[in-house]
Amino acid sequence: MPTRGRPHLISRFFSKAPPQPETKGILAIDDDDAENYEGVELPSGWTFRSTPRAYCTVKLNEVFAAFPDEPFYGFVMDDTVPLTDKWDLLLAEKAGANGIAWPDDCLPGKRPSAIVLGGDLVRALGWIAEPTIKHFYADNVWETMAKDLGTAGRCEEIKIAHLHFSNGNAPFDSVYQERPSPATDFLNYKRWMLAWPKLKARL
Repeated sequence: MPTRGRPHLISRFFSKAPPQPETKGILAIDDDDAENYEGVELPSGWTFRSTPRAYCTVKLNEVFAAFPDEPFYGFVMDDTVPLTDKWDLLLAEKAGANGIAWPDDCLPGKRPSAIVLGGDLVRALGWIAEPTIKHFYADNVWETMAKDLGTAGRCEEIKIAHLHFSNGNAPFDSVYQERPSPATDFLNYKRWMLAWPKLKARL
């Protein structure tokens, strides 16, 4: 879970009310923001990992590079709240070793606000998030791969609510404001789409 400037949301995510994760995890924070997370309690099996400031996709790929042999890799946004018991185990089971699965995020668009990718798939790709994309359209890549590879995709029965500013459930804070340009990410996504058939054949 990459996060910046939102220790209060981490406390909400790991409070006693939402279903807690059953698997180990990493809270990926920025070196220049680490002091804001002092005193934040994480559940058993979860640790902090502080590295130089970077976009969330970079953080995800840094974690994969540091831990290349995991059976699966998950990503969950810090502005979400789990609603389904054993959500992480269920998503990992759905994804398997070579698939992709994500929950219902309780938003109209039904996008991957949390996702699990099988470990063998990530190792074959060499990344969790497409490396040329900084923020936007990373979920489009995951959706395209899930559809074309015939893997699990969205799992309606598993729910992790995305409490986003767009649905009035969060203020438009500095983290939202500092997102990169969607136009650049869109161009990189289109380039990836052109290369995807060859990558798919290799997979």
